[in-house]
Amino acid sequence: MGNLSLFQTFTLIANILSMSMAGGLAFSVLVQPKRGINNYLFAVFSIAMGLWALTSLLINTPPGWANISGVVLLQVRVTVMGMVVLTYFFFVIAFIKPAGLVVRVATVLAIVVGIFVLVVIWTGGMYVDPNAVALLNGTRPAFTTLGYLSLGTAVSYLFLTFWLILSSGKPHARLLRLPTMLLLLAYASLVPETTIFASFDTFLIAIAAVWIGWAVMRHQVFNPLNELNAEMRTANRDLQQVINDLAAEKSRAEALNTDLRAANTYKSEFLANMSHELRTPLNSIIGYSELLRQGVYGELNPKQGDRLEKIHRNGAQLLELISDILDLNKLESGKLRLDIEFFEFAPLVEEALEKYQPGVLEKNLQTELLLPPNLPKLYGDPRRIHQVLDNLIDNAVKFTREGSIKIEARTVIITKGVITYSDPPDFNLPTVGWLRDGQWMIFNVTDTGIGIVPENQARIFDEFAQVDGSRTREFGGTGLGLAISQRLITLHSG
Repeated sequence: MGNLSLFQTFTLIANILSMSMAGGLAFSVLVQPKRGINNYLFAVFSIAMGLWALTSLLINTPPGWANISGVVLLQVRVTVMGMVVLTYFFFVIAFIKPAGLVVRVATVLAIVVGIFVLVVIWTGGMYVDPNAVALLNGTRPAFTTLGYLSLGTAVSYLFLTFWLILSSGKPHARLLRLPTMLLLLAYASLVPETTIFASFDTFLIAIAAVWIGWAVMRHQVFNPLNELNAEMRTANRDLQQVINDLAAEKSRAEALNTDLRAANTYKSEFLANMSHELRTPLNSIIGYSELLRQGVYGELNPKQGDRLEKIHRNGAQLLELISDILDLNKLESGKLRLDIEFFEFAPLVEEALEKYQPGVLEKNLQTELLLPPNLPKLYGDPRRIHQVLDNLIDNAVKFTREGSIKIEARTVIITKGVITYSDPPDFNLPTVGWLRDGQWMIFNVTDTGIGIVPENQARIFDEFAQVDGSRTREFGGTGLGLAISQRLITLHSG
């Protein structure tokens, strides 16, 4: 084997580089996690380009490097040249997805053309000399008419591909314009029989393939990453705006809370001062009216007694209202303190029931007090428990026109959220865990009054709530009794 000429050395280097790039491009598009038909078509295109470079390498090196017939090498080279054109055409169709009748017809004809060219090549119809072989001096054998027709068909498909790329409005189609022009130049370099650029076709094909591979990678990998980065930047800006808005809302909420706390403090101070200022004259009115009713300052006629009774009753109601408002204010501000001690429950119930006995007698109501004989002492604030009993019995008497009122108490022991002992027996909690474990006393007031419809029962513990305006106006009341009672029981952990 003689020494390589400069031409052969250049050809050797060019084709080795082309084969390396072809293999790298095919590998790069096939290892992507999201592969489409265009990836596989480009891989076939790259492999065909590599075969083109390999045959060019074997043809343009001295004999003895490959024990392959020169005729077969030339036929293989021309075959892979046709494969490059057809695979590139199909790749562009899959990559930019053009539409139209021309595309559909050209796609179908491509298969027919491919078969026709293969027959021409392998039956010896490509060149004037059926046994033509490639030469090392930069010349090629003369084409037959069918040979020129085959080459012209390949160039026509490249021009059609270039036209589809130019007419496409898709951004990634523009990336294929330059490599397609390089492919056209590579095939145009095959037309002259003698050229000093014999190995440049492989170079041009390699450059075009690298450019196309970059376009595929950019479209499938880099563009989505850029879009994702842009979306993340937009999301970050939106998130930052949300954070800023939340910070502004937090500042406004804190300022509003400060104002509300200040307003609540002013309200509490106002109610405390006003209640003191109102209670003093009211106590005097109630006290002197009571003395007048008792005849301390002389006998009263019936009319005077009636008017004095109204003064005393309304004054007592007003004093009770002021006390309720003050208690509610203390409960809301957390300033109400319980005076905890052990006390007997039965005397409190009897005293409260005695207080409303006139109303019971006036309406001819039946009362029933059911207390277990061994009722233990309670641990709490007797004055506040008495206040709760007052509110419950007052409501029962007020809203019951006829029938009866039953006041019942029982002791229970709760273990793991359920009743393990009850006196009297046969009592169940509304739900498991309604009371925490320990010993409790449960008392309830039942009456045959007007009742509360289910849809209004959720409002009975709201301040100033009147579930039925007409009835509450008929029976009176401010709507504070149950609200205060619930909060007092809650303070007792009930």
